[in-house]
Amino acid sequence: MELRRMPKTIKADAQTWTRLVANGLVRMQFYAKIFEKPNTRRTTDKRVRKHIRKALRNILEILGHIQQRTEYMWKRVRLFKDDEELKHHCINCELTTSKLHDFLQFLKMRYDYEWEVKEMVVLELESLNNDGDVDIDIDNDILLAAWRDNRHAGGYEFDAKLKKFFKTANIAET
Repeated sequence: MELRRMPKTIKADAQTWTRLVANGLVRMQFYAKIFEKPNTRRTTDKRVRKHIRKALRNILEILGHIQQRTEYMWKRVRLFKDDEELKHHCINCELTTSKLHDFLQFLKMRYDYEWEVKEMVVLELESLNNDGDVDIDIDNDILLAAWRDNRHAGGYEFDAKLKKFFKTANIAET
């Protein structure tokens, strides 16, 4: 029963991950835009910057939960895979325990890499000295690029593997 629920959980988590990363990108773009004009730095409400940083921390926290849930599923399937009777268990006509294990390992690795980049961005945003920091424009551009461009849980290869997994698991794409 547990194995049969995993593909649906994977799908929901992948959709949530994608939505949260896109939401974070919008917030990062807004944050960077605040600092485009020199006089805006002094007049911008600190509460807005604080709110954006808090929202990004919340996004990072939820991404962390997805990352941990994926690792938990991977470890559980690894245990099932080590059991001789469950090793070749078919979750459905095409999805075996071994295939699920391999896909979860791929997903776990990708989520780990991307989460580390997102964590670095959020921690750096929190450490920036927003009052009088000469390099703040450069930092914001670098952080925005890091959030936007370092997509390990996205892109063509990732999406193709996800689509193939959904087809194998007989889960309709949305």
